[in-house]
Amino acid sequence: KNLVQDSKQRCYVIHGTDGVNVTYNVAYNTTGHCYMNENGVEEDIQFIGNLGALTKRQPEERLIGESDHRAYTFWFTNANVRIEGNVAAGANLGGYWFETFERGPHGPYASWPEYSDFNPKIRPLGSFKDNVVHSVGERGIRMYDPGYAPEEEFTFYNTRAYKNNDHGIFIHGTKNMVMDGGVFADNKVNIKNF
Repeated sequence: KNLVQDSKQRCYVIHGTDGVNVTYNVAYNTTGHCYMNENGVEEDIQFIGNLGALTKRQPEERLIGESDHRAYTFWFTNANVRIEGNVAAGANLGGYWFETFERGPHGPYASWPEYSDFNPKIRPLGSFKDNVVHSVGERGIRMYDPGYAPEEEFTFYNTRAYKNNDHGIFIHGTKNMVMDGGVFADNKVNIKNF
């Protein structure tokens, strides 16, 4: 149980590590991606019961890589993660972004031989249930470019997305997805899949 407040560069970053539990933390008024697995190789991680409020994008002149200028409160480069009971609120842009890289992991792991055939875009989802996103400036949940396409069906359970200025959930290039329960309300567009 920790608090990160007024951070100028991210919050809880899992980098090249498996089996980490990030539970019951708060991040408030932060800049850059907040709760995240960074390089696409990190798996078996748990993000449970966390709150992220007022996540801001990193100014272009201060970027050190990645996509922090499009900062989301929760940013996943590999979906083999347990994501349960979290809340993303009031972010400049969005709540949850699955930016899986189909060309393989990035950063230092892109050139490691043991990851030469590793494709984060098709790794199985750990879990996504009872998560909330509201009052963000753009998309509540984003699965876009290149999308997410595991071999087996995956399910988002009891997702609540409301009062987001653009989409509740924005899906592109994604397959085998099921939405079970949940509420999408008072978003400009509740669900978009193309």
